[in-house]
Amino acid sequence: MPSSRMTFLAFLAAGLAAALALQSGQAQEPRKPAAEAAPPARVVLQTEDVDADACRAFVNGVETKPNAQDILSVLGIGDSGRRWMAGLTSWEHKTFQYLLVFKKPVEAGSMFLYAPNVEVSALKDGVELPKDPREATAWMAVPIPAKQPAARLAPFPKGLRTRAFLFTDARDDGASAIDRIVFYKPRLCNLVPFGVANAQSEYTAYPNQAPPFTYYTRRVTDGVGNWQNTGPDKEKRIPRPPLDIDPCWFTISWDEPKPILGLYMEDNFDQFELAEYTGPEGLNPAVATEKEWSKIRKFTSAPAGGKGRWVFFEPRTTRGLRLKILAATPPQVANIAALHAYTDLGDQPVPEWKPGAEEPPLRIPYALAEDGIMTLAIEDAQGKRVRNLAARIERNKGQNAEPWNLKDEKGNAVG
Repeated sequence: MPSSRMTFLAFLAAGLAAALALQSGQAQEPRKPAAEAAPPARVVLQTEDVDADACRAFVNGVETKPNAQDILSVLGIGDSGRRWMAGLTSWEHKTFQYLLVFKKPVEAGSMFLYAPNVEVSALKDGVELPKDPREATAWMAVPIPAKQPAARLAPFPKGLRTRAFLFTDARDDGASAIDRIVFYKPRLCNLVPFGVANAQSEYTAYPNQAPPFTYYTRRVTDGVGNWQNTGPDKEKRIPRPPLDIDPCWFTISWDEPKPILGLYMEDNFDQFELAEYTGPEGLNPAVATEKEWSKIRKFTSAPAGGKGRWVFFEPRTTRGLRLKILAATPPQVANIAALHAYTDLGDQPVPEWKPGAEEPPLRIPYALAEDGIMTLAIEDAQGKRVRNLAARIERNKGQNAEPWNLKDEKGNAVG
Protein backbone atom coordinates (compact mmCIF):
# COMPACT_ATOMS: atom_id res chain seq x y z
CA MET A 1 0.00 0.00 0.00
CA PRO A 2 1.44 3.47 -0.84
CA SER A 3 2.95 5.40 2.08
CA SER A 4 2.79 9.15 2.79
CA ARG A 5 5.14 10.64 5.42
CA MET A 6 4.04 14.01 6.72
CA THR A 7 6.24 16.65 8.37
CA PHE A 8 5.05 18.91 11.08
CA LEU A 9 5.78 22.41 9.84
CA ALA A 10 3.43 22.45 6.89
CA PHE A 11 0.49 21.10 8.81
CA LEU A 12 1.04 23.15 11.95
CA ALA A 13 1.24 26.26 9.81
CA ALA A 14 -2.07 25.38 8.19
CA GLY A 15 -3.70 24.69 11.55
CA LEU A 16 -2.41 27.85 13.16
CA ALA A 17 -3.33 29.91 10.12
CA ALA A 18 -6.90 28.69 10.37
CA ALA A 19 -6.98 29.50 14.09
CA LEU A 20 -5.52 32.98 13.51
CA ALA A 21 -7.99 33.64 10.71
CA LEU A 22 -10.81 32.76 13.05
CA GLN A 23 -9.46 35.11 15.71
CA SER A 24 -8.59 38.09 13.49
CA GLY A 25 -10.65 41.24 13.43
CA GLN A 26 -12.41 40.59 16.74
CA ALA A 27 -11.67 43.58 18.95
CA GLN A 28 -12.61 43.08 22.56
CA GLU A 29 -14.87 45.63 24.20
CA PRO A 30 -13.20 47.30 27.19
CA ARG A 31 -14.39 45.86 30.50
CA LYS A 32 -15.74 48.21 33.11
CA PRO A 33 -13.77 48.45 36.35
CA ALA A 34 -14.63 45.49 38.54
CA ALA A 35 -16.52 46.02 41.76
CA GLU A 36 -15.34 44.55 45.03
CA ALA A 37 -16.18 40.86 44.99
CA ALA A 38 -18.66 39.58 47.55
CA PRO A 39 -19.02 35.89 48.40
CA PRO A 40 -22.39 34.16 47.96
CA ALA A 41 -24.78 34.66 50.84
CA ARG A 42 -24.39 32.07 53.59
CA VAL A 43 -26.94 30.77 56.03
CA VAL A 44 -25.62 32.47 59.15
CA LEU A 45 -25.78 30.15 62.15
CA GLN A 46 -25.37 31.00 65.82
CA THR A 47 -24.74 28.76 68.81
CA GLU A 48 -28.39 29.01 69.83
CA ASP A 49 -29.52 27.68 66.43
CA VAL A 50 -27.91 24.28 67.02
CA ASP A 51 -29.71 21.71 69.17
CA ALA A 52 -26.52 20.32 70.67
CA ASP A 53 -28.39 18.00 73.05
CA ALA A 54 -30.13 16.28 70.13
CA CYS A 55 -27.00 15.91 67.99
CA ARG A 56 -25.56 12.41 68.03
CA ALA A 57 -22.94 10.17 66.47
CA PHE A 58 -23.41 6.45 65.81
CA VAL A 59 -21.03 3.57 65.14
CA ASN A 60 -22.87 0.57 63.71
CA GLY A 61 -26.02 1.93 65.31
CA VAL A 62 -24.47 2.39 68.76
CA GLU A 63 -25.00 5.95 69.95
CA THR A 64 -22.24 8.25 71.22
CA LYS A 65 -22.54 11.79 72.51
CA PRO A 66 -20.31 14.23 70.57
CA ASN A 67 -18.50 17.25 71.93
CA ALA A 68 -20.69 20.30 71.27
CA GLN A 69 -17.65 22.47 70.56
CA ASP A 70 -16.59 20.10 67.76
CA ILE A 71 -19.98 20.48 66.07
CA LEU A 72 -19.94 24.28 66.40
CA SER A 73 -16.41 24.46 64.99
CA VAL A 74 -17.36 22.36 61.96
CA LEU A 75 -20.24 24.82 61.34
CA GLY A 76 -17.87 27.80 61.56
CA ILE A 77 -19.10 28.88 65.00
CA GLY A 78 -16.59 29.55 67.77
CA ASP A 79 -13.16 27.91 67.82
CA SER A 80 -11.83 26.84 64.44
CA GLY A 81 -9.75 23.83 63.50
CA ARG A 82 -11.73 21.19 65.39
CA ARG A 83 -13.22 18.08 63.73
CA TRP A 84 -16.39 16.15 64.43
CA MET A 85 -15.01 12.62 64.63
CA ALA A 86 -17.14 9.54 65.26
CA GLY A 87 -14.33 6.99 65.45
CA LEU A 88 -12.00 4.86 63.37
CA THR A 89 -11.68 1.34 62.08
CA SER A 90 -8.83 -0.89 61.01
CA TRP A 91 -9.70 -3.34 58.24
CA GLU A 92 -13.20 -3.86 59.58
CA HIS A 93 -16.34 -2.57 57.88
CA LYS A 94 -18.15 -0.04 60.04
CA THR A 95 -20.90 2.49 59.44
CA PHE A 96 -20.42 5.88 61.09
CA GLN A 97 -23.31 8.34 61.24
CA TYR A 98 -23.56 11.96 62.31
CA LEU A 99 -26.90 13.51 63.28
CA LEU A 100 -26.92 17.31 63.05
CA VAL A 101 -30.05 18.87 64.55
CA PHE A 102 -31.27 22.47 64.64
CA LYS A 103 -33.79 23.98 67.01
CA LYS A 104 -35.89 25.22 64.10
CA PRO A 105 -35.93 24.40 60.38
CA VAL A 106 -33.12 25.78 58.25
CA GLU A 107 -33.66 26.90 54.66
CA ALA A 108 -30.64 26.57 52.38
CA GLY A 109 -29.83 26.26 48.68
CA SER A 110 -26.58 24.30 48.84
CA MET A 111 -23.96 22.89 51.17
CA PHE A 112 -20.17 22.80 51.15
CA LEU A 113 -19.08 19.60 52.90
CA TYR A 114 -15.53 18.52 53.70
CA ALA A 115 -15.97 14.83 54.42
CA PRO A 116 -14.93 12.26 51.79
CA ASN A 117 -17.35 9.52 50.71
CA VAL A 118 -20.08 10.66 53.10
CA GLU A 119 -23.73 10.32 52.03
CA VAL A 120 -26.20 12.99 53.09
CA SER A 121 -29.90 12.86 53.99
CA ALA A 122 -32.23 15.64 55.16
CA LEU A 123 -35.13 15.19 57.56
CA LYS A 124 -38.35 15.61 55.64
CA ASP A 125 -40.13 18.86 56.39
CA GLY A 126 -42.77 18.45 59.07
CA VAL A 127 -41.56 14.98 60.13
CA GLU A 128 -40.61 14.33 63.75
CA LEU A 129 -36.99 13.42 64.42
CA PRO A 130 -36.92 9.60 64.76
CA LYS A 131 -35.27 7.96 67.75
CA ASP A 132 -33.41 5.59 65.42
CA PRO A 133 -31.63 7.48 62.57
CA ARG A 134 -31.77 4.33 60.46
CA GLU A 135 -35.54 4.80 60.05
CA ALA A 136 -35.37 5.51 56.33
CA THR A 137 -38.92 6.85 55.89
CA ALA A 138 -38.07 10.02 57.83
CA TRP A 139 -35.24 11.04 55.54
CA MET A 140 -34.81 12.41 52.03
CA ALA A 141 -31.57 11.64 50.20
CA VAL A 142 -29.49 14.64 49.12
CA PRO A 143 -27.49 13.63 46.03
CA ILE A 144 -23.93 14.94 45.87
CA PRO A 145 -22.68 15.34 42.29
CA ALA A 146 -19.92 12.90 41.36
CA LYS A 147 -16.25 13.50 40.53
CA GLN A 148 -15.53 15.77 43.48
CA PRO A 149 -12.66 15.37 45.98
CA ALA A 150 -12.95 15.30 49.78
CA ALA A 151 -14.31 18.85 49.60
CA ARG A 152 -17.70 18.60 47.88
CA LEU A 153 -20.51 20.94 46.94
CA ALA A 154 -24.10 19.72 47.03
CA PRO A 155 -26.95 21.75 45.50
CA PHE A 156 -30.17 21.12 47.42
CA PRO A 157 -33.59 20.57 45.88
CA LYS A 158 -35.27 23.94 45.38
CA GLY A 159 -36.99 25.16 48.54
CA LEU A 160 -35.31 22.68 50.91
CA ARG A 161 -36.38 23.25 54.50
CA THR A 162 -35.22 20.86 57.21
CA ARG A 163 -34.50 20.63 60.91
CA ALA A 164 -31.84 17.90 60.70
CA PHE A 165 -29.19 16.31 58.48
CA LEU A 166 -27.86 12.77 58.68
CA PHE A 167 -24.35 12.08 57.37
CA THR A 168 -23.41 8.43 56.75
CA ASP A 169 -19.85 7.21 56.27
CA ALA A 170 -19.45 3.48 55.55
CA ARG A 171 -15.78 2.50 55.49
CA ASP A 172 -13.39 -0.40 56.02
CA ASP A 173 -10.34 1.49 57.26
CA GLY A 174 -9.24 4.81 58.69
CA ALA A 175 -10.78 7.61 60.71
CA SER A 176 -14.28 8.93 60.08
CA ALA A 177 -14.67 12.68 60.52
CA ILE A 178 -16.42 15.80 59.24
CA ASP A 179 -14.12 18.80 58.91
CA ARG A 180 -16.36 21.56 57.58
CA ILE A 181 -20.01 22.30 56.77
CA VAL A 182 -21.13 25.58 55.19
CA PHE A 183 -24.71 26.27 54.09
CA TYR A 184 -25.31 28.74 51.26
CA LYS A 185 -28.55 30.47 50.38
CA PRO A 186 -28.07 30.17 46.57
CA ARG A 187 -28.14 26.77 44.86
CA LEU A 188 -24.44 26.60 44.04
CA CYS A 189 -22.97 23.88 41.84
CA ASN A 190 -19.36 22.90 41.08
CA LEU A 191 -18.67 22.93 37.32
CA VAL A 192 -15.09 21.61 37.35
CA PRO A 193 -16.17 17.97 36.74
CA PHE A 194 -17.86 19.16 33.52
CA GLY A 195 -14.73 20.91 32.21
CA VAL A 196 -11.40 20.06 30.59
CA ALA A 197 -8.15 20.91 32.39
CA ASN A 198 -4.86 21.78 30.72
CA ALA A 199 -1.55 22.98 32.09
CA GLN A 200 1.87 24.08 30.96
CA SER A 201 3.33 20.78 32.19
CA GLU A 202 2.48 17.59 34.09
CA TYR A 203 4.99 16.02 36.46
CA THR A 204 5.95 12.36 36.25
CA ALA A 205 7.48 11.00 39.46
CA TYR A 206 9.89 8.06 39.54
CA PRO A 207 9.60 6.36 42.96
CA ASN A 208 12.38 3.99 43.98
CA GLN A 209 10.22 0.91 44.41
CA ALA A 210 7.16 1.72 42.33
CA PRO A 211 6.35 2.43 38.67
CA PRO A 212 6.41 6.01 37.34
CA PHE A 213 3.36 8.09 38.20
CA THR A 214 2.09 11.22 36.40
CA TYR A 215 0.17 14.04 38.09
CA TYR A 216 -2.20 14.62 35.16
CA THR A 217 -4.49 17.65 35.02
CA ARG A 218 -7.47 15.33 34.59
CA ARG A 219 -6.94 14.12 38.16
CA VAL A 220 -8.39 17.49 39.22
CA THR A 221 -11.47 17.31 36.98
CA ASP A 222 -12.00 13.66 37.98
CA GLY A 223 -11.78 14.61 41.66
CA VAL A 224 -9.24 11.85 42.38
CA GLY A 225 -6.01 13.67 43.22
CA ASN A 226 -3.39 16.29 42.53
CA TRP A 227 -2.00 18.04 39.51
CA GLN A 228 1.64 19.07 39.78
CA ASN A 229 3.79 20.93 37.27
CA THR A 230 7.22 19.56 38.20
CA GLY A 231 9.25 17.79 40.85
CA PRO A 232 12.48 15.87 41.39
CA ASP A 233 13.76 14.01 38.34
CA LYS A 234 15.65 10.72 38.37
CA GLU A 235 18.73 12.59 39.63
CA LYS A 236 16.60 14.17 42.42
CA ARG A 237 16.86 17.61 40.84
CA ILE A 238 13.94 19.89 39.94
CA PRO A 239 14.61 20.87 36.31
CA ARG A 240 13.00 24.32 36.17
CA PRO A 241 13.57 27.80 37.61
CA PRO A 242 11.43 29.16 40.47
CA LEU A 243 7.91 30.28 39.61
CA ASP A 244 8.63 33.91 40.50
CA ILE A 245 11.10 33.90 37.59
CA ASP A 246 9.22 31.58 35.21
CA PRO A 247 5.49 31.34 36.11
CA CYS A 248 3.38 28.37 35.00
CA TRP A 249 -0.34 28.11 34.19
CA PHE A 250 -3.36 25.86 34.66
CA THR A 251 -6.67 26.23 32.79
CA ILE A 252 -10.17 24.84 33.18
CA SER A 253 -12.48 25.23 30.19
CA TRP A 254 -15.94 24.24 28.94
CA ASP A 255 -17.55 23.67 25.55
CA GLU A 256 -20.05 26.48 26.18
CA PRO A 257 -19.87 29.70 28.21
CA LYS A 258 -20.66 29.20 31.90
CA PRO A 259 -21.60 31.79 34.54
CA ILE A 260 -18.89 31.56 37.22
CA LEU A 261 -18.79 33.48 40.51
CA GLY A 262 -15.92 31.90 42.43
CA LEU A 263 -13.59 29.04 43.20
CA TYR A 264 -12.61 26.71 45.98
CA MET A 265 -8.93 25.75 45.81
CA GLU A 266 -6.52 23.50 47.67
CA ASP A 267 -3.09 24.57 46.48
CA ASN A 268 0.41 25.59 47.51
CA PHE A 269 0.37 29.02 45.85
CA ASP A 270 1.91 32.06 47.53
CA GLN A 271 0.89 34.36 44.67
CA PHE A 272 -1.29 33.85 41.62
CA GLU A 273 -3.32 35.68 38.98
CA LEU A 274 -6.77 34.85 37.64
CA ALA A 275 -7.96 35.45 34.09
CA GLU A 276 -11.11 34.68 32.10
CA TYR A 277 -11.19 33.53 28.49
CA THR A 278 -12.57 36.17 26.10
CA GLY A 279 -11.57 34.61 22.76
CA PRO A 280 -13.67 33.07 19.99
CA GLU A 281 -15.85 30.01 20.14
CA GLY A 282 -14.54 26.72 18.81
CA LEU A 283 -11.04 27.14 20.24
CA ASN A 284 -9.72 25.42 23.34
CA PRO A 285 -8.72 28.26 25.70
CA ALA A 286 -5.51 26.38 26.49
CA VAL A 287 -4.09 27.54 23.13
CA ALA A 288 -5.46 31.09 23.30
CA THR A 289 -3.13 34.04 22.93
CA GLU A 290 -2.56 36.48 25.77
CA LYS A 291 -4.94 38.96 24.09
CA GLU A 292 -7.75 36.44 24.46
CA TRP A 293 -7.46 36.40 28.25
CA SER A 294 -8.78 39.15 30.49
CA LYS A 295 -7.26 39.46 33.95
CA ILE A 296 -9.70 39.33 36.86
CA ARG A 297 -8.33 42.26 38.79
CA LYS A 298 -10.52 42.16 41.89
CA PHE A 299 -11.36 39.08 43.88
CA THR A 300 -11.49 38.05 47.51
CA SER A 301 -9.46 35.15 48.87
CA ALA A 302 -10.23 33.73 52.30
CA PRO A 303 -9.31 30.55 54.21
CA ALA A 304 -11.94 27.83 53.95
CA GLY A 305 -11.27 26.42 57.39
CA GLY A 306 -8.95 23.54 56.70
CA LYS A 307 -6.79 22.81 53.67
CA GLY A 308 -8.33 25.17 51.14
CA ARG A 309 -9.34 28.71 50.29
CA TRP A 310 -12.37 30.36 48.75
CA VAL A 311 -11.83 32.81 45.90
CA PHE A 312 -14.84 34.90 44.91
CA PHE A 313 -15.28 37.57 42.23
CA GLU A 314 -18.05 39.37 40.42
CA PRO A 315 -20.02 36.82 38.35
CA ARG A 316 -18.85 36.49 34.74
CA THR A 317 -19.78 34.23 31.85
CA THR A 318 -16.83 32.58 30.14
CA ARG A 319 -15.63 29.39 28.50
CA GLY A 320 -12.47 29.22 30.55
CA LEU A 321 -10.49 30.33 33.59
CA ARG A 322 -6.72 30.48 33.89
CA LEU A 323 -4.59 30.34 37.01
CA LYS A 324 -1.14 31.85 36.51
CA ILE A 325 1.07 30.76 39.39
CA LEU A 326 3.63 33.44 40.26
CA ALA A 327 5.07 32.02 43.48
CA ALA A 328 4.67 28.84 45.53
CA THR A 329 6.23 26.73 48.24
CA PRO A 330 8.50 24.99 47.28
CA PRO A 331 9.51 27.71 44.80
CA GLN A 332 9.53 25.63 41.57
CA VAL A 333 6.49 23.47 42.26
CA ALA A 334 2.81 24.29 41.63
CA ASN A 335 0.26 21.85 43.00
CA ILE A 336 -3.55 21.76 42.94
CA ALA A 337 -5.14 19.13 45.17
CA ALA A 338 -8.76 20.24 44.68
CA LEU A 339 -10.62 22.80 42.59
CA HIS A 340 -14.25 23.91 42.42
CA ALA A 341 -15.74 26.49 40.03
CA TYR A 342 -19.03 27.80 41.41
CA THR A 343 -22.14 28.70 39.47
CA ASP A 344 -25.57 29.70 40.78
CA LEU A 345 -28.16 27.27 39.41
CA GLY A 346 -31.13 29.42 40.38
CA ASP A 347 -34.20 27.34 39.50
CA GLN A 348 -32.30 25.15 37.00
CA PRO A 349 -31.87 21.40 37.64
CA VAL A 350 -28.51 20.02 38.72
CA PRO A 351 -26.54 19.14 35.56
CA GLU A 352 -25.82 15.48 35.00
CA TRP A 353 -22.23 14.51 34.35
CA LYS A 354 -21.71 12.34 31.28
CA PRO A 355 -18.39 10.86 30.20
CA GLY A 356 -16.90 12.29 27.04
CA ALA A 357 -13.61 12.63 25.25
CA GLU A 358 -11.39 15.56 26.18
CA GLU A 359 -11.18 18.28 23.58
CA PRO A 360 -7.77 18.46 21.89
CA PRO A 361 -6.45 22.03 21.78
CA LEU A 362 -5.44 21.76 18.10
CA ARG A 363 -6.17 19.63 15.04
CA ILE A 364 -3.55 19.50 12.30
CA PRO A 365 -5.28 19.33 8.88
CA TYR A 366 -3.79 17.64 5.84
CA ALA A 367 -4.86 16.11 2.52
CA LEU A 368 -3.93 12.76 1.00
CA ALA A 369 -3.90 12.14 -2.72
CA GLU A 370 -4.94 8.52 -2.15
CA ASP A 371 -5.73 5.99 0.57
CA GLY A 372 -2.63 4.90 2.41
CA ILE A 373 -0.61 4.43 5.56
CA MET A 374 0.82 7.61 7.04
CA THR A 375 3.15 8.71 9.82
CA LEU A 376 3.05 12.18 11.34
CA ALA A 377 5.90 13.57 13.42
CA ILE A 378 6.18 17.02 14.95
CA GLU A 379 9.52 18.79 14.67
CA ASP A 380 10.66 22.24 15.74
CA ALA A 381 12.32 24.85 13.51
CA GLN A 382 15.72 23.21 14.06
CA GLY A 383 14.43 19.82 12.93
CA LYS A 384 14.45 18.34 16.45
CA ARG A 385 11.74 15.76 17.08
CA VAL A 386 9.11 17.12 19.47
CA ARG A 387 6.34 14.52 19.31
CA ASN A 388 5.57 11.33 17.42
CA LEU A 389 1.92 12.02 16.74
CA ALA A 390 0.91 9.10 14.54
CA ALA A 391 2.84 6.02 13.38
CA ARG A 392 1.77 3.90 10.41
CA ILE A 393 -1.96 4.46 10.64
CA GLU A 394 -4.45 4.01 7.82
CA ARG A 395 -6.13 7.15 6.49
CA ASN A 396 -8.45 7.73 3.55
CA LYS A 397 -7.94 9.89 0.51
CA GLY A 398 -8.86 13.55 0.90
CA GLN A 399 -9.03 15.86 3.90
CA ASN A 400 -7.97 14.51 7.30
CA ALA A 401 -6.94 15.98 10.65
CA GLU A 402 -4.96 14.67 13.62
CA PRO A 403 -5.48 15.98 17.18
CA TRP A 404 -2.54 17.31 19.17
CA ASN A 405 -2.64 18.41 22.81
CA LEU A 406 0.34 20.75 22.29
CA LYS A 407 2.58 18.61 24.50
CA ASP A 408 5.91 16.96 23.78
CA GLU A 409 6.82 13.34 24.47
CA LYS A 410 7.47 14.20 28.13
CA GLY A 411 4.07 15.79 28.63
CA ASN A 412 5.32 19.37 28.69
CA ALA A 413 3.39 22.08 26.88
CA VAL A 414 5.14 23.36 23.76
CA GLY A 415 5.15 27.14 23.91
